Amino acid sequence: MKTSAVLLLAALAATLARGQFPMAAPAVTPIRILHEDLPIFPRDMRAQGIRDGYVVVAFGVTAAGRVDDCLALGYSDQGFAEATLDALRHWTFEPLRIRGQAVASTSQLTFDFETDGTVVVSLSGADIDDLGLLRPRHHSDFRTRELRDLDSIPRPLSARAPVYPAALARRDGSASITVDFFIDPTGAVRLPSVDPSQDQELAALAISALQSWRFEPPLCGRKPVQVRASQVFRFEPPKQGFRTRPPAKPISG
Repeated sequence: MKTSAVLLLAALAATLARGQFPMAAPAVTPIRILHEDLPIFPRDMRAQGIRDGYVVVAFGVTAAGRVDDCLALGYSDQGFAEATLDALRHWTFEPLRIRGQAVASTSQLTFDFETDGTVVVSLSGADIDDLGLLRPRHHSDFRTRELRDLDSIPRPLSARAPVYPAALARRDGSASITVDFFIDPTGAVRLPSVDPSQDQELAALAISALQSWRFEPPLCGRKPVQVRASQVFRFEPPKQGFRTRPPAKPISG
């Protein structure tokens, strides 16, 4: 059974940094795949008469170029998702670099499993709903939800505020950082990331705090689901304290 990969890593709309160091107007060098371990078309899928499908995944790459977390955002069948995540965990990358310094980042890939057994891979920032419309419907289609889809906005059950060091407060004064992330069906925070244009020292503080948060399980039709969210952290000098606003609106995919 053959496999092939079409890897389009020039368009970085789907790659976000994970707050590592101070910067301004960054010169960005995109991630580059060093080693790929393509998923194999699962035998049991063929036995079920399934001849094609797709998986969209988000994944984190450390500053050392290793995959540290990966999450299926949408797929036609669970078997394809499991095969894809198992393979992706073994990939290695030349990491994202901002002004020459390697940083952790989050990216997105689409895996297309085709009728002849080929697996085609492309970097994609496409909306999950749009991807679903472009493909035949399958019995187990799964997609990550938006906040507007939920029964209610998940409340944080634990929410540690980041500490704003005095030296940064004197330098930056008031500042806001927006962190994009996913809440999985258990309420855990997954793959927090920031736009590379944001202050990376403050972003690192916000991400570190957010990683310890837990939410109520997101519910859609009273069933736990996975959802995209964003969190705004407002940093104020010590006299004004620190404020944070809970997720209040969906972010674009």
